[in-house]
Amino acid sequence: MATAAAAVVARARRDVVSHFMQANAVSADSASTWIPDRPLQQRALARFIHRGVIVETGKDTYYLDVPEYDRWSRSRRRRLAVSINWRSTSFGSPTTAISAGTCQPMRLGVGSTWM
Repeated sequence: MATAAAAVVARARRDVVSHFMQANAVSADSASTWIPDRPLQQRALARFIHRGVIVETGKDTYYLDVPEYDRWSRSRRRRLAVSINWRSTSFGSPTTAISAGTCQPMRLGVGSTWM
């Protein structure tokens, strides 16, 4: 269930960014007027404005700050990578090791006893 909710939120974020990219609204001069149709898009827009990724120039007129969007996107990917790494080491996922005496790779926890 949580995966489906995350996918819906991610789609709303993509829809918001996509709107401004398609309208070429990437500077104050080329700002685009937009009122989101869906509540999740409104929420994503509000969060992007709060983070400085989207800049409001007037009532319902915005543009995408591309350098800030790139920074936000990189930091999001970095946080995701750290989270995945933490989970894989914290929750004991199977890791690769060398079998004793045979020098053959084996997966700990898969068809063997945990070490």
